[in-house]
Amino acid sequence: MNKKNKGWKRFLKKSPLEFAVIGLMLAVLAYGVLPGEAYADETNSLSYMEETIQLQIQAIQNKTINYGVLPTAEIRSPEKTMSSIPVTAYNSVPWQTDATPCIGAQGTDICAYLEAGSNTCAANFVPLGTVLEVEGLGTCVVRDRMNARYFYRVDWYMGMDVASAKSFGVQYKEIGVYPS
Repeated sequence: MNKKNKGWKRFLKKSPLEFAVIGLMLAVLAYGVLPGEAYADETNSLSYMEETIQLQIQAIQNKTINYGVLPTAEIRSPEKTMSSIPVTAYNSVPWQTDATPCIGAQGTDICAYLEAGSNTCAANFVPLGTVLEVEGLGTCVVRDRMNARYFYRVDWYMGMDVASAKSFGVQYKEIGVYPS
């Protein structure tokens, strides 16, 4: 006789009292694991789909509530100010840059930034992403690098306007450094 048949025979030889105890334990276990209809109604009055829809409606309503005016940022002074820094200008032309003239060292499209109204400059003495305030020109974000021989110099990006860049020449300006 194999072991499976011996196990069943041993189980079937139990007394009626043992079967009653086992049955009672299974009923208690089933009652605890499977909630009844009343228990489910008490804890979950909405179905899952209705609850999801209610949450989405609340999220939409929150977007339309007027929360007032956002606080204005305090004007901060630059972390560092440097005077008499040479400032030059450059353009997006292959003979001044490389084969991808609109892509800066940061990997961003500097032509698109200029079209959007954001000034770009190249500098080697600060990390990429640093904001520089150039006296008389405004602020720019360092998104590009220059030749390694120009360490303390800022190169202001002027798009495709080569004539303006040439007439700009080299100017010595005060630079404010705002780390990002």
